[in-house]
Amino acid sequence: MKKLWGLLAALLFLSGCAGGPEAPSSHEPEEVSPVYTDWSKLTDYEAPQQRFTRRYAGFTDQLIPAEDYGPLLPYVGAVTGDRYTNVEKYGLVTLEGEIVTDPVYTNIYRPCYYDYASSQSQLNSFWVLERSVEQADGQWEMRLALAALDGSWCTEEDFVHGWAPDAEHYFLVDTQGALYLCSQTGELQLCVSAQRMMELCGENWYLSHAGEGGTSLITEDNQGRVDLYTGAVTPLSRCDFCTGWHGDRWALAKLDGAYGYLGEDGSWVIPPQFRSAADFQGDYALADLSDGTHALIDRSGQVVLRAQEGQQLFTWQDKRGKMWYLCAQPSEDYSSYTQMRCFDETLRENPPEWLEPQTEVHTSSGVLYAQEGEDLLCFDGETSLRLPLPEGFTPAFVSWSDGYFIVQDLSYRDAVCYDSQGNILIPAGSWATILTTRDPSESSVYFLCQSYGSDYFDLFDHHGQKLAEGIHSLSSSVSYGLVHVTDSLSDGYRTLDGQWVFRVRVRDSGD
Repeated sequence: MKKLWGLLAALLFLSGCAGGPEAPSSHEPEEVSPVYTDWSKLTDYEAPQQRFTRRYAGFTDQLIPAEDYGPLLPYVGAVTGDRYTNVEKYGLVTLEGEIVTDPVYTNIYRPCYYDYASSQSQLNSFWVLERSVEQADGQWEMRLALAALDGSWCTEEDFVHGWAPDAEHYFLVDTQGALYLCSQTGELQLCVSAQRMMELCGENWYLSHAGEGGTSLITEDNQGRVDLYTGAVTPLSRCDFCTGWHGDRWALAKLDGAYGYLGEDGSWVIPPQFRSAADFQGDYALADLSDGTHALIDRSGQVVLRAQEGQQLFTWQDKRGKMWYLCAQPSEDYSSYTQMRCFDETLRENPPEWLEPQTEVHTSSGVLYAQEGEDLLCFDGETSLRLPLPEGFTPAFVSWSDGYFIVQDLSYRDAVCYDSQGNILIPAGSWATILTTRDPSESSVYFLCQSYGSDYFDLFDHHGQKLAEGIHSLSSSVSYGLVHVTDSLSDGYRTLDGQWVFRVRVRDSGD
């Protein structure tokens, strides 16, 4: 009964509140919210206009070889993944915009090999087609095939690893560990069987040797050198460790804590005697003597150049790829050098004209440089050049690339590009990164310019004229006169004057 009386009292109290006198009204206008919607600003969604044809009516999940494709180019047609990662899927298309392979590959690229004679990386004449394949145990493993650039031949996807020993061949390792050599016509030659490779270099040998990329390997017990073309084994003199043959006829090896060099026949050509050493580049190699002195040695093991106490001896390649030998006093963080002496490949002292003992010199790709007031003094191995720096510009590094000087500001938010005469081609103030690129089918140089915080590049020609925006891939930005362009919704190729040849909407996991 008490509960009932309490409930009635509460209802009466509430009704009294509702029916009581109204609060005095205020004559002040209500505050207007600053948030509003202007529906007139909405525009209809326009999907990217697709432009392509198909060679095959049905979904094509592999490259079908044909003689009449012409050169093929990779494109991104799909993106898969979760909220943390996105995996792009690639297909192949002709120069006329005809799809010959749907987006099924994890990656499509042209491999490179390193030419030790010219100290340059060269593109190879193949497409490597990589695909992730789920195994029976739920693990994913990479499979790859090799194809001609024009799609006239393609191997099966029976391989897990590969590398290019030169411009005309490609080594392939199958799922069992056997080694094959593929020619430019697609012919496969068995070099060494899986059983033999496992005996010589251990189980899953290609995983431990994946980064070597040469034409020979060292056996698992450092007892022999395996010729990968023939499988022949050359016995090695006793050593604790051998780095292998990387483009030179001699290999760096270690025995009882000292370094020396093994010849092609596996015997010591320079007995182990150095605290540390590097591979020979041409006629000379860097080595640390038993007393810790930096030195340059010749093929007889004799010292031909010796660093002074507290100084460092190192190599530098100029814009032509020629080797120089520098002896200098490094700064505490090794970012610059003073008291520098420059020796050319004949060991003749040949410094730039502006070099003084107190000059603070920096080394970079293809160029030595020093700042003098508002100018940058550069030496490219042949001539010296004075580059005027933009106001407030502090150089972080300078590179010589395809005939142009590119200078990066210390903030890493600005860059400027000069031609070979020192004239500003792409001014500072707009781009955090400037890179050069070449069309593999011709010799024209282009520039990829990226603003700070952007994921994409804009393309400029060698006159500094803008050609395209939204460049997607650094490795295939310009090919056969076509520009690879992408955005968040589409991927395709355009001519240099802006005409679409191929464009496809990029599918994601929800499509």
